[in-house]
Amino acid sequence: MIDAVPFGHLRVSGTKHFAMRFVWLAIYFVGLISSAINPHDYFTWFLEAGPALIALAVLAATRNYFPLTPLAYTLILIHCLIFFSRRALHLRRGRYI
Repeated sequence: MIDAVPFGHLRVSGTKHFAMRFVWLAIYFVGLISSAINPHDYFTWFLEAGPALIALAVLAATRNYFPLTPLAYTLILIHCLIFFSRRALHLRRGRYI
């Protein structure tokens, strides 16, 4: 008979997870700051980067109550970087490539 694995049993060790979290935040803020440098207009930048800012706040608020796997945090980070890089995909006047 196979025993059920309790929720959250397969976690990354505390020190390694702390280091990964630091790297994720560093990559996140480098992407955020680089996208905020000289945008076409800040309102459009905020509309494009706003969902990533909200995601950071939600993930920070719920990390103790609803921990995600490192893969999930990595995929969310990649999605946030796509939100930040949308400025680079713009042509003039809001057209996309």
